[in-house]
Amino acid sequence: MKALFPIDYNRIKSEGVLSDLRAAFLKHFILAGLIQKKTVSIVDAARIDPSVRFIGSLTNVWKKDLLHSEIKQEGLVLIQDCLKSNNLSGFKKNEASNRTSIVEFHGFLMPYDKLDLSIQLFHTYFEGIGLGDRLIYQVRSEDKDLLENIDKKVPLAQIERDTIPIEKLRHKFGHDDLLGRDIRVLLRSNDDKEAQPFAVLSVVDKKGVSHAVEMTYAPCVILKTFYELDHALDSFPLKEINILDENKKRIFEDCLIATIHLYREGLRPGGSENKRKILRQYVRLLKSYGEDLDISSGEIKNLINEYEDNKFGDRQVSSEILVSLAQEKPIIIDSARSIKEKKTFNRFGV
Repeated sequence: MKALFPIDYNRIKSEGVLSDLRAAFLKHFILAGLIQKKTVSIVDAARIDPSVRFIGSLTNVWKKDLLHSEIKQEGLVLIQDCLKSNNLSGFKKNEASNRTSIVEFHGFLMPYDKLDLSIQLFHTYFEGIGLGDRLIYQVRSEDKDLLENIDKKVPLAQIERDTIPIEKLRHKFGHDDLLGRDIRVLLRSNDDKEAQPFAVLSVVDKKGVSHAVEMTYAPCVILKTFYELDHALDSFPLKEINILDENKKRIFEDCLIATIHLYREGLRPGGSENKRKILRQYVRLLKSYGEDLDISSGEIKNLINEYEDNKFGDRQVSSEILVSLAQEKPIIIDSARSIKEKKTFNRFGV
């Protein structure tokens, strides 16, 4: 299974690697009896979770299952594109981020009485793709159920107890009745010098009673760590842009990728709806940094077309995006600043 990670990797080939990871992930969990849950459009969040504008995490997709129904005994498995627009405020100040706006997540949801099976399936999946011995599991002693079950399924040398504050292993699921108690999972680099968080296994307590087990991981962080990439954006099949200013390059790439994905989901800028306003900010920033970096509209069109070819296998949105770029005014940015990327604690490393 290590053939999932070809030696001659480059970002144009990233979609092939991700496609193999998707197939391996679904095969492993569906063979174990889990049911595949249908992917939701990023822009269709309000239909399933009115508290958000976009699908920003698997939690938005699971929330109804967690709040209003019993978890299916078979368990659910999901692959979902998400949008995290937190980067926008920094982009306006010429501040890049170690995160990406568009993130693909893989995950599952199972009833709490299958906690042991959940941990077993997670670990055996990563053993199957050749990464099992490079995982580190961080857990708190207070979470006796998590600790008891992980001790049974994972080699002792790969478990870290109480090495991070307990608040880093707690999170809310967007509702006061739901609390997550986490095992944070890190992936060690090839040289073992560092480990990157990329996954979370959570017991979801509902009104203080253990209710479900949720797992989420970001495959782009696997690629970033395995191939020692400079940035998670290098896991997207965008043609390399010859720009010396790394900070501005990353902002331009992020805005371009987010704009392409949102356009392909059917969203367009304009109007008073908040999600349209957010897309408009991406478009205006794309114009701002494109002009600042002297990237022509023809070059942007080629970048969009090649990205769509590599990622989706067809071309749909380059003409419309160029029309929007021509119509919108750029956002004034402090182009003289050169700020190193902003690094923040994140459960998944993106």
